[in-house]
Amino acid sequence: MNAEVIHTLLRSRLYAVLARGFSAPPREAKQWESQVAETGTLLAAFQELPGAVPVADALRVFQRATAAATDQPAIEAVTADYLELFVNLRSGAGIPPYETEYTGGSNDFFKNQQLADLMGFYNAFGVGPRGGDGFHERPDHIAVELEFFQFLVWKESRAREAGDTEHLAVCVEAEQAFLREHLGCWLEVFARAVEKTVGEGLYPALAKLLRAAVAWDANTLGVTLRPLSALPPRPPEPEPMTCGATDFVPLESLCPRGEP
Repeated sequence: MNAEVIHTLLRSRLYAVLARGFSAPPREAKQWESQVAETGTLLAAFQELPGAVPVADALRVFQRATAAATDQPAIEAVTADYLELFVNLRSGAGIPPYETEYTGGSNDFFKNQQLADLMGFYNAFGVGPRGGDGFHERPDHIAVELEFFQFLVWKESRAREAGDTEHLAVCVEAEQAFLREHLGCWLEVFARAVEKTVGEGLYPALAKLLRAAVAWDANTLGVTLRPLSALPPRPPEPEPMTCGATDFVPLESLCPRGEP
């Protein structure tokens, strides 16, 4: 396996960690311990990559924050933070984890256009938001977008390993377009809002890692990002979110078309 394939696989694993982080937190200590180990493995690898110092630094902070959440009281505290930040948005302190809440303004037609564009990306690669077991997450959820990007990068690694230059070009072009038109537009203001709202702990560390990863990846892909400069005004009465206080977002938020 050559260096380019390994580099691409590391990128894919990094986005898997991010997608998992912005999904519901694990409820068992052994799952947290597994995440700490995985983050440590990624950290060791990124420390050796040229130009990846900001990502390695953010991984180190995130690993410490994850390691601090491996007993039951800490797990419950992280779960409470997750609900307050990303689910119970009527409290006024939450941060919407949905792209179109930032980029769509108050125009429902424009929001629907953006959602349709996202679905166009997903459909083109034969995947879509998972809808089984009563779960119906919006396609613009941060975890869904990150998982899709992880899937694209994984597809790129397979194409590189197989020497399939045509498929490789398709994957890289899709990554560039998705960063430029979707993920890269709103993640900066979203992540900074998380950091400002919480101050310290797991989610500010995760937000820092998100910003570092996407900035590094945009540079790798030659993409110039044009992020929003500020949070949109919060409407006085937000619509209820698609999941309730006990309905957590699963990690596997994308599935092949035709599966539940």
